[in-house]
Amino acid sequence: MTGNNIALKKPASQYSTAPQAYYRDTSTLLASQTCRTANCAVDGDTNGDWNVPKNGTNSITSTFLTPTEDADVWLFLKRNTVIWWQVDLGSNFTNLDKAVLFNRIDNAGNNLVGARIIW
Repeated sequence: MTGNNIALKKPASQYSTAPQAYYRDTSTLLASQTCRTANCAVDGDTNGDWNVPKNGTNSITSTFLTPTEDADVWLFLKRNTVIWWQVDLGSNFTNLDKAVLFNRIDNAGNNLVGARIIW
């Protein structure tokens, strides 16, 4: 890939952040090994496998829609809640001709289905 990463270390935000306990047994995972916040997506690490940390930490953002015991309510929320992630590039890039996203390569790779890039 050629070009500059204009999103690198820029402020990012997202709908919600998944709790660490949702993913793994926290007794075997140090908090410093898990990155789930929006800023994890702009740290320059493109490793997309949640289960294979690079340099001692995984670098994948993860949003979270709180499950509910009522299956009908959960299905409604899942279908109708707009989950989002955004980065503030800090200025207008009138000559931007390409955006490259690095998706997860583990079992959550379908999370970007239907994603939109707006600039």
